[in-house]
Formats: sequence, structure tokens, C-alpha cells
Amino acid sequence: MTQINDATMLPEERREGLYRIWTEETEAPETQEWRDDLTPEEEIYVESLDRGFSAGCRQISTVILILDDIYRSFPEGKIQEVSRRGSHCRLEFTDGRVYDCWRDDDGKVHYTEEESQA
Repeated sequence: MTQINDATMLPEERREGLYRIWTEETEAPETQEWRDDLTPEEEIYVESLDRGFSAGCRQISTVILILDDIYRSFPEGKIQEVSRRGSHCRLEFTDGRVYDCWRDDDGKVHYTEEESQA
């Protein structure tokens, strides 16, 4: 039995095929020609893939900029651990202080101290 995705009404097999083609696409025009033959439902699905890719690129770029600010601002010996949380980072110092690190629309990195769990 063919499964239909409620969001786009495409059979799962077609979604998987489109995803495979999408993952092989490059900036070369000949790898993008398949988009010309999409149905409206298929266009909606492929646009959702494009949006997800763009959002992921923005998120990882933001994290890279936050990490750059952290490692320029604090001596390595004082940093216990840095972990990623979406487009934020969690910075833990060796003295136990913990900060949520995030970047605003103007590019400034902010450090918000988290409450102690002790």
C-alpha cells in the first residue's frame, strides 16, 4: 500500500526519489534540470528541502561565529566544555559557571549566565 504524506500528498516512494535527486544536485545547471518537470505538489516538497538546508546552514554558521567569539574571548584553560544547542552554545567554565551563548541580529554574541543546578 502506498503511503501518502499529508503535507504534500506525495507517495513516500516519490518523496524518497526526489530526496535522492535533491542530495545529488550541485550548482551545475545540468544537475538542476529535474526541477523543471516537478508537479506543484513536488515543488512544495522540494522547496521544503531547500528551506531546511538554508536554515541548517544559517544555524551552523551562527554557531561557528559564536565559537570563534568564545575562543577569542576566554583563555582555553578556563573553559571546561562548549556544546551546541541549536543556534546557541552552552559554555561551561572550569569554576562551574555556565552560560548560554547566542548571537543577535546585529552579530553581537551575548553570554547569559545559567542558574546553578547545585
